[in-house]
This record gives sequence, structure tokens and C-alpha cells, in this order.
Amino acid sequence: LGGVMEVVFKNTIAGLVELLPPGVRTPELEKQLTALGLPLNAPPSQMERSRWNQALRLCAVVVNPGDDESTAHFKLGYAVANRMRHSLSGKAQVAMAQLMGPRRTLELFRSTISSGSNYNQTRVVKGEDKSVEFWINETGEQHPSFFAGLLAACIEIAGGKDVRVSL
Repeated sequence: LGGVMEVVFKNTIAGLVELLPPGVRTPELEKQLTALGLPLNAPPSQMERSRWNQALRLCAVVVNPGDDESTAHFKLGYAVANRMRHSLSGKAQVAMAQLMGPRRTLELFRSTISSGSNYNQTRVVKGEDKSVEFWINETGEQHPSFFAGLLAACIEIAGGKDVRVSL
């Protein structure tokens, strides 16, 4: 008997697909993503973790050409989180985050991360000043700067100022 397959769910997949503007959706990119199991015209309801990570690496480079790997992944994560400002449900989430503030939003972000896949675990440890340690078990294949970008955008959306995310 094998273990549980680690997958990424539709809401996470949609965040990436919606981010890719028509000018970036070249036939070559579509062919590469389809080969990974991510056809842009009909995104799957779930995607195996390693293929998802390959798709993220590919999209980070295509969406942010000329950037080093870390910067490209940070920008991609930041853009994925910021896209929520443009959907109806996302606008409601933004309004709620702004009411709750950065620290409480990070606590809620734990469940948001967990709802995007079946393998992420997170922990938030509050510092004595305005600092917070956000731990996530996901590193490995997925570039940690992608998560740094997600976190930075979420903290800013919630009203955080002078946001710095360290890895």
C-alpha cells in the first residue's frame, strides 16, 4: 500500500492560471504546462505536488524574465496573492484582512495555505515586537521565495507597513 498522494487543489491552481496574461500564454508555454498536467484552457481540480512545483518554476521564469530564481519566485507568489483583490470573494477577504490587521490575518493565512493542498502544515509564533515567525513545512522542490512573496502580499493587504520577509 502506498502513501497518500500529495496534491494541490483547484483554488491554488486557479490562482496561477488566472495570473498568466494572454501575452505570456504562448503556444510553447501552454504545451509545457499541458505536459505537466496543467492545460490552461481546462485546469484540473487537483494536481500532483511535484508537477505543480515544476509548473511554478516554469511560470516564475516566464512571468518574470531576467530576474534571478529567488526574485522571480517571490514576485510570482506576491502576484498570486495580490490577484485576490480582483475577484468578488477576494475583495471580501481583503476587506476582512484589513479589519483584522496583519497578525490576525497571518493566523488565518495558516488555514488558507492548508486549504490549497493536502500536505502543508504551518505554525505562527509571535515575537515580542511586531515580528512574527511563520513556519511552513513546504520547502524542498518548491522555492521558498514563492511563499515569502505570498506572505509579504498578505501582510500588506492586511495593512502591514515596511514588510520584510526573511528566509
